Amino acid sequence: MESLKVKEAIEKARADFKKIQKSGNNPAFKSKYSTLDDIFECCQEGLKKQGLSVSWTTRVIVVGDKVVDLLKTEILHKESGETLSSETTMLDDTKKGSQALGSGMTYMRRYQLQAMLALEADEDTDDDGNKTNSKIKETKNEQALPEPDFSKVGKPFRVFNNARKPFASYTNGKAWLSEIKKENNLKIDDNKKEIQRVYNSIKDADDVPSELKNEMKGLLDA
Repeated sequence: MESLKVKEAIEKARADFKKIQKSGNNPAFKSKYSTLDDIFECCQEGLKKQGLSVSWTTRVIVVGDKVVDLLKTEILHKESGETLSSETTMLDDTKKGSQALGSGMTYMRRYQLQAMLALEADEDTDDDGNKTNSKIKETKNEQALPEPDFSKVGKPFRVFNNARKPFASYTNGKAWLSEIKKENNLKIDDNKKEIQRVYNSIKDADDVPSELKNEMKGLLDA
């Protein structure tokens, strides 16, 4: 199901979003940051007005010899039943155990929701001390960016931005194709590679509609 109505509802809800506050305090870096509660306070009124709700689920996958925890954020448009979702890993390189998992989950819930609702990021420093101001971003953009991994097969289906990072991922092929067909997205070379990767994954699958395969093949041949 194409998630057009849920996207339209999110855009309407943005008109009622409030300014994001920064109630979080990181004493180690003497900085303030926006907490998950701050994000909710900013958007919950607008989302409710448009009949939108947010939920999170987790699952575990095995990649090679490693167990990877995944977090999925889903925005539901109650009237149409359409959803918009994004899935990401919950990684922590310095801690282990349930405390680290809980910390990573809270951290990524906040950033996934910010990204999906196109909320402005913190201007100063977030809770892990990473600078987010424009000067730092400009410096990073000048550096060579790592090559995304296109050797994987199957879901999730990703949509990349100009920084070569996936800003959204989908488990629904039609919703993913609707997003990736947007003019600016198709101009990004990594999205062309992603279409090829997904097509290679599903071209021989019996449970994938031929219409979806043909549309994907058309984008590759264009």
